[in-house]
Amino acid sequence: MRKLILTMTLLVIAVLGAGCAKTNVPDYPGTPDDVVKEYLRLTAQVDVDYEGIMRLMSSDLQGIFSEEEFNEFATDEENQWWIQNFQDFESTRVLIEGATAVVEGTIYFLQKSDVYPEGMDSSMGFNLVKEDSEWKLSAFTSTREISTPTEQPGTASPETSPSTIDNIDNLVLSSISPPDGTRLKAGETVEVTAEVSYSLATLPAADIALMVGEQYGTITTFSKTSVTKGSDTIIITGDFQVPDVSAVEIHVFMFPARTAEPKEGSNIVPLDHMLAAVYFVETVEEAATTTTPSEESPGITGSVSDAEGDTAFGFIDIVDVRVSAEEEEVTVQIELADLPAELTFNQAPDGTMEYGWNVYFDVDGSADTGPTYRRGSEYALSVTCMAFGETTEDTILRACQGNVWELEDSSMRPGYDASIEVDHVSNTLIIRGRVPGLNADSRWFAVATYWDPKSERSKVDEAPNTGYALMSSTGE
Repeated sequence: MRKLILTMTLLVIAVLGAGCAKTNVPDYPGTPDDVVKEYLRLTAQVDVDYEGIMRLMSSDLQGIFSEEEFNEFATDEENQWWIQNFQDFESTRVLIEGATAVVEGTIYFLQKSDVYPEGMDSSMGFNLVKEDSEWKLSAFTSTREISTPTEQPGTASPETSPSTIDNIDNLVLSSISPPDGTRLKAGETVEVTAEVSYSLATLPAADIALMVGEQYGTITTFSKTSVTKGSDTIIITGDFQVPDVSAVEIHVFMFPARTAEPKEGSNIVPLDHMLAAVYFVETVEEAATTTTPSEESPGITGSVSDAEGDTAFGFIDIVDVRVSAEEEEVTVQIELADLPAELTFNQAPDGTMEYGWNVYFDVDGSADTGPTYRRGSEYALSVTCMAFGETTEDTILRACQGNVWELEDSSMRPGYDASIEVDHVSNTLIIRGRVPGLNADSRWFAVATYWDPKSERSKVDEAPNTGYALMSSTGE
């Protein structure tokens, strides 16, 4: 991860001249992709339209920078390079879930530089939220690792690590405990320990903070430590009380040394930021409704086991699958032989489904009514990971998406959202979603796939290998 050129610095692209340009207000862009393209176009203008940029921001971001603060960056060499060399943006992935969206893509430049040695940047992600029926930019992410500048003739090779480029402030997460995807209980106190490597080049000192909050909500600091100019690896530990929400995010921020937590109206710009982990929470309401097996509420269940070791890849080697459902709300637990904290992504050709964990449901119990290529199944509850961009190490929660797919004879289309949890202790992937019509007579089977870069073919494990697993009413 590098300095947030497109997380915060793009928000403060240099405004050349005495003031910001005023333009006629065009029609508001309609899709998340259109909003990102319009935002990048505006930031690459010599006379930046401050009002135009701000109208694309969510209400949370609009108060971060004043028009005067834009002008403070007017002499920033990196921002001027952006204005002179930005060429185009091409989206590679657009995910829309209700009132939130994520756009990923590649930014193309007219020429190469030390920061962009390939003349492009494929690491950017743009988060958006819908406010008053309009999509607004709410957060920016970057997964790009910094490479060292090209060595010039007659100069020695750099002695520093790739993350210590001059004028780059950046954070790299080495590890975090509890690991990403851990399930917590509302009200308990949890201690978090993160190992973080940093590079601080632009200031003599900074604070690195652990912060916690609900997605798209307020985040608060629960631990911070001071660092000085240079590069090092530190351990930062702190604890927080788990709020009564469905999930919390742990962030790592690096701020100028005056404070590690921006106060309302202070307009403090972070030097770098990363999402370190997402923890799922058993809320107070969920805990109160949890029943013992003897008190189990009416529902349907099913399970199937599979031989361990029948594929060379532990993360698709199905050991056991358990399905439970109540009123069409389905929970699938897929136990695997091994489920590492991170996997290697984007080794397959762009647009290829690289990883997949799927449970297919023949809801009416008849192979004649659904597509034959999935044994007559009408729905699939799935976690899928599509390959796009450069090869990288990442977690399933960050790199993949959950969906309920509606299957047709020659196609499949997303029908409902699905949530994903990962339990690395038990090597279990948990998927929750709605499967219409599921009943005690329904049948199902599980399939895990991986596109193997060595053979350039997909590897598959199924449970059961042929036929179906059956559902039954609770208590049967």
